[in-house]
Amino acid sequence: MLRQLVVLIFVIASIGLFFYLNKVQPHYYIDEIFHVPQTLRFCNRNFFEWDQKITTLPGLYLMAVVLFAPLKLCNTIVLRGINLIGTFANFFVVYQILKSSIEPRQYGAKQKSHDQRQQWTILIASLNIAILPPLYFLLFLYYTDVISTNLVLLMYLFYIKRRFKTSAFAGVLAVLFRQTNIVWVAWICLELGMDILEKKNPNRIHKSFKNTPAYVKLLWDNAKEEILGGRFTNLAAEIFGVLLPYLLIGLSFAIFILWNKGIVLGDRSAHVATFHVPQIFYCSVFFAFFSWPYFISHVIDFLRFAKARWGLTTLALLLVGIIVRYNTLVHPYLLADNRHYTFYVWNKTIGRYYLARYLFVPIYGFCLFATWRALRHLRFLSQIGYFIATFIVLVPQLLLEPRYFFIPYIIYRINSIDSVKPWQLFAESLTTLLVNAFQFYVFSTKVFYWDDDEYPQRISW
Repeated sequence: MLRQLVVLIFVIASIGLFFYLNKVQPHYYIDEIFHVPQTLRFCNRNFFEWDQKITTLPGLYLMAVVLFAPLKLCNTIVLRGINLIGTFANFFVVYQILKSSIEPRQYGAKQKSHDQRQQWTILIASLNIAILPPLYFLLFLYYTDVISTNLVLLMYLFYIKRRFKTSAFAGVLAVLFRQTNIVWVAWICLELGMDILEKKNPNRIHKSFKNTPAYVKLLWDNAKEEILGGRFTNLAAEIFGVLLPYLLIGLSFAIFILWNKGIVLGDRSAHVATFHVPQIFYCSVFFAFFSWPYFISHVIDFLRFAKARWGLTTLALLLVGIIVRYNTLVHPYLLADNRHYTFYVWNKTIGRYYLARYLFVPIYGFCLFATWRALRHLRFLSQIGYFIATFIVLVPQLLLEPRYFFIPYIIYRINSIDSVKPWQLFAESLTTLLVNAFQFYVFSTKVFYWDDDEYPQRISW
């Protein structure tokens, strides 16, 4: 009963925030100036007039048309309500993922525990992820990020539940909301491929080897056994059959890129693909900021690792420093748009003091180390696949934008919750609540004006 009460408080508080913030900000906010009018055109059956400032696929607008156009409810507050529902969906889907994956992993699939502490861990962790401040901030705005996150998580959930066609369908929708979600479709394919090969001889792949490089050899031994046993055709057919729905997504996306002559729709000048490795460093700091209670448990390990492998640590930090020196890139929006926290953080630290960027090098090193340690219990190729997927999603982005970190962060948190301590969950909850209170207070009270805009400007992520 108490757990249901916590969820009810979350729902009521979110609904109250939604209506309050819509009263505070009744006019379009930043990207809504593109999203809402485009949706209204779609609701009026004008599907061929496209705002060139919009660079994502029209999944959000098509969803709004299906839901609201028949009822003639295509107005700003109703459209914003999509993200309110999406916020609740994020909580529910994360809860289901944790319930489906953590309980069997810890207690055995045939003997699921009803231990109260475990149930509270799943509930509070799910809430903490759902109210991740930069993501939760969008609950009252008409942006693509919340539903995009929903769909990637749904794809992951249905994969865990072995409902692969449904998972692939969620993947299709995810790509329609944000093109880079194709990377997470590929990540699911990798996970599924490993599952198939493992099952060919599960006794060979002992649990103690799964998170080591030896896992690759053991997986190859399973594949080789099938091939040498004359079952190559059966193996190939099984893998192809299971992966086919996902492969069709990849094929369709490749055709889209050829037809569109690139991944970005509309005006590509603000979204030119680049090679920006420091995005990985910024992402790791984002991880550390919002999950610091888990990161600090790795401080001693990091110091011991650095002492035992000082040569490797020195080389790694030197490499990070070289990347910072020669690959720190700055998008014009980061320097010009004072409606974002990143504008103030950048211009008061790295952008203001030349040496500041180098002072962050050991911090980047620790944050990357702690992220790896948190995920090291995963299958070795799962670790590699996750880091490669995150690299592919982030490195081509020039703009420092917390929204790009949502899915990598949530996947990291979902997969690093096995042995959390109550104080860590409490500290994470307190941090999340305080940051949310701060961000909504600042948004509601801090107002300034631009010369070329009659409406007040406010600060967000």
